[in-house]
Amino acid sequence: MASFYRLVEHAIPDVELAHGRPVVHADGSLEFSGPPPAIPGYRTEGSRLVPAWPTCVLRMLRVQVSDATLRIEGICGNPHAEHFGDEATVERCSACPTRQS
Repeated sequence: MASFYRLVEHAIPDVELAHGRPVVHADGSLEFSGPPPAIPGYRTEGSRLVPAWPTCVLRMLRVQVSDATLRIEGICGNPHAEHFGDEATVERCSACPTRQS
């Protein structure tokens, strides 16, 4: 699954970001030069943001920049899930009975 998160590196628009452009590591973690922004779906471990979602092969990521702030959202891609097409929060994914690892 780490390779899935590595795709974020290529999806980040080439614009100036309030927290700087993160380095995307092989495990999918994001490292910022200063304090990292709060991004739902990621947990802070030192200077890195590490993906916190449970494994699901049907989850998609939406990468956007709004007001120079990087936003990354998980989107449920499981047509059998209650929240199909909606934001896939860590809590929703963890409790999903149809999640596919």
